[in-house]
Amino acid sequence: MKLNKIFAIALCALCFTACSDDDDTPEVLQVYTGGYVLNQGNMSKNIPGSLTNIDTENGQVFQDVFQKANKRVLGDTPNSAIKYGTRIYVAGTESNTIEVMNDSTTKCLKTIIPNASAGKSPRCFAAKDRYVYVSMFDGYVSRIDTVSLNIDATIKVGPNPEEMAVVGNYLYVANSDGYNTKNNSVNGYVSKINLSTFTEEAKINAGVNTNKLVSNGKDIFVICTGNYEDIDPTLKQIDSEDNVVELFPANYMAINGDKLYFVYAPYPKKGQPAIPPTYYEYVISTKVKTELQLANIISPVAIGINPSTENIFVSSYSVEYGYSEPCIVNEYSPTGAFLKKYDVGIQAAYFVF
Repeated sequence: MKLNKIFAIALCALCFTACSDDDDTPEVLQVYTGGYVLNQGNMSKNIPGSLTNIDTENGQVFQDVFQKANKRVLGDTPNSAIKYGTRIYVAGTESNTIEVMNDSTTKCLKTIIPNASAGKSPRCFAAKDRYVYVSMFDGYVSRIDTVSLNIDATIKVGPNPEEMAVVGNYLYVANSDGYNTKNNSVNGYVSKINLSTFTEEAKINAGVNTNKLVSNGKDIFVICTGNYEDIDPTLKQIDSEDNVVELFPANYMAINGDKLYFVYAPYPKKGQPAIPPTYYEYVISTKVKTELQLANIISPVAIGINPSTENIFVSSYSVEYGYSEPCIVNEYSPTGAFLKKYDVGIQAAYFVF
């Protein structure tokens, strides 16, 4: 089982890939509304990533919308995305690209290819004011100026940084050290970066494989995924004093205002029966956890919340461990009532609303 947050530098420092073609025929691009599902594909099967649009108002689904708008695939293992202003930024981890596109047509505005000094293997995003921040899996965080669409600063953090969030004037970065999860003495941690100086002010120890991090702008939550064997995934909260408080077992999460939604899908243990996944709503201010009865899920991949409707979206494999099969996405009401199923792409791992 697999995973809830979405969807540039001068020419001497970046390799720039143009996004338009040379055809003088005026383009007629489809305009999309609703939300997007980022499908990671399957690199081992030579299946590239893709972007699916879900028109939540009319219940329609449009597949491969980036490829249709740009006449090329999205790339290998697009890991996450963020919508900021009228643009969507997509991190192509294996392709080492950051695609910047129009949020309604998915037409590419620029492809950023980070050079060695800016880190490589873009992973996850956060944004504030005129900047979009991107974690680089080889140990850096880079800053994109949204006016020039250039990378204008880079800072070294910890090994294998992943999800990030901005709280006040600080950027919190989950450093998973994911390649060392078998070494149980190696803990992941969260880098606390001052955005005014773009320097790291603190390292907050969290736990083995700290790779998921969300915030509502005030409250901060991380998931330490563990080592997939004898250390289970755990949801934790970072308080206002940067102390880490352990909460519940969890694999995936999404946040919307005062509510945190999370999924616990235990890893199969050798010689033991599989434990069905469970789904929860956690009210942050009251610390009340409520189990949700989400139906029609085979094996969860990710969870997301549409902030305008507060409806819950869960992506799932269409067959057990269907890593190379198209996924489904189920939409639920805020109380967990099943509303609609959508067919999407392969490894549907991220939502952008």
